[in-house]
Amino acid sequence: MRSSSRSAPPLMAVVALVLGACSPHPHDTDDFRWTVNGPLVISHGESATAADAKVDGVVGYDGRCVTVADRPVVWPEGTTWDEKDQAVVLPDGTHAPVGSFVEGGGGYRQPDPAPQGSDEGVVPMLEACAGPTGEVAVLNLASSPTVASEPPGDLPLM
Repeated sequence: MRSSSRSAPPLMAVVALVLGACSPHPHDTDDFRWTVNGPLVISHGESATAADAKVDGVVGYDGRCVTVADRPVVWPEGTTWDEKDQAVVLPDGTHAPVGSFVEGGGGYRQPDPAPQGSDEGVVPMLEACAGPTGEVAVLNLASSPTVASEPPGDLPLM
């Protein structure tokens, strides 16, 4: 019986799919990771599994954790913290001071597991800052968070 070389490509594709599904983050690029930068957790690289829900709320800071709607946040790459002004500086340079209302695309998840290659301190920091639900907000890397001059509806600024 002669073996057919035509069955090799489909078999290789199946093997690749199975092996890829075993990876903890099968759709992430090699450089996708979270890092701690002062009171912020920053996302680096790209994830093809990014959520597209709305993340919004008032920026808070308790001296160790920056939150949005009382949840710690994984901010998009390029975000920094301005200690003097007590403000999140978004990738486009916009300042989101404590008490301002921000919104962007993303979602909510448990902090553990963090993407492979993330700083060791990421999960403990996010877990310590998370409220009773244990959830953290994640703003997508492609998201362009905005700062509103006034919150929508009756939501007061802090």
